[in-house]
Amino acid sequence: MWGLSFVFLGLLFFILFREGNKRIGGLLLTAFLARTCAALIHSYVFVLPSGCCDAKKFERVAWEWAQIDLMSNFDPTSSYLISWLGAILYSIFDRDMLLLQMFNVSLGTLTVYIVYYTASHITEEKYAFTIGWFFALHPTIIENSAVFLREVQIIFFLSLSILFLIKWFIYGRLYQMVTAIICIILSALFHGAMIAGLLVMMLVIGLVLLRRLISLINSPWLKKGTIGTVFIFVIGIGLVAAMGLPSLSSIGNLERLTDADEVASSAGVEVENRTTGNAVYLAGMTTSNPVDMLWQAPIRSIYFLFSPFPWDIRAFPHLKGFIDSGFLFYISFLMWSYRKELWENDVFRYLFYILVIFILVFSFGASNFGTAIRHKSKFLPIFMLFYGLKSFGNMQQTPSTYTYIK
Repeated sequence: MWGLSFVFLGLLFFILFREGNKRIGGLLLTAFLARTCAALIHSYVFVLPSGCCDAKKFERVAWEWAQIDLMSNFDPTSSYLISWLGAILYSIFDRDMLLLQMFNVSLGTLTVYIVYYTASHITEEKYAFTIGWFFALHPTIIENSAVFLREVQIIFFLSLSILFLIKWFIYGRLYQMVTAIICIILSALFHGAMIAGLLVMMLVIGLVLLRRLISLINSPWLKKGTIGTVFIFVIGIGLVAAMGLPSLSSIGNLERLTDADEVASSAGVEVENRTTGNAVYLAGMTTSNPVDMLWQAPIRSIYFLFSPFPWDIRAFPHLKGFIDSGFLFYISFLMWSYRKELWENDVFRYLFYILVIFILVFSFGASNFGTAIRHKSKFLPIFMLFYGLKSFGNMQQTPSTYTYIK
């Protein structure tokens, strides 16, 4: 009952929003309708593939927790943070799985706008709008938004983090940098491996700050924003060093990641655990030491991004993975075609660093098409931004003058 109520409330909201902004309103209304239809199909017609296992478990735990003290089950280091959020909704309303699905539908629709708005900062409006449509109608994104999975929260906070990071590149406001860091941490609370994005983000921020400090050496005055940002950045790193690294879901204590042998061993166990089903790839490739990780990284990354290949399709669900991989191949082709422009533009180059780290990390967490599809969806908001490189094809000026870093 409550779920259907939110269906009608959401529909009314986006219809009214469209009256005030036809272009963006139409995009968001379409995104909401696509996700809502998928949610209704999942609830009343047949179970979607992504909603058969983990989604049911998350929902069951949410109902159990809603009947007891909520705070006693709050554990940001576990994999059930999404269940805790669901328990809050159940404690306010009542048990209705469609209600939890509509929560994800709403968050997924909002993410569509965030992706579009982010793209509008780094490319021309027509390409930003196309990126918004790509994200709104991507089958995997729609399916994940229609069931009670944590991918929606992960993607939402990652998208926000990238938005504020880019805005910090452009405007240099301290709160933008802090917000970017907070959002990527929130994303990592839902899946610990997302912390890899924070590590490379901190490196990127450090490089940008160093460059800005160097530029101020010959300046007759110091910019308060840059000095303040450096101060907060250094203090933050100092606090982490003093307090130690925390534990996160899916990967445990982060201090384990400082041991190369431990990382290789954990990666090997994860790969072995995922080598099941009829969608397995690289089944005979084992990881036992850091050297294995080095030579396997390019191979696993290629399979992670582009499998299943045509000769791997043996069932109808594999076709979905083939379409998904085809889209990533197209974006990768654009990145290669505009590699010179990508490398000479600060924003795209830094986004590329972050994307590569995510690909490397998650490629060792998947050994079958199904897991790979779900993991790839986590960083699709970054991947799709590279479609904006096409704007360079319409420019008369050189890429070095077409920069959004100020």
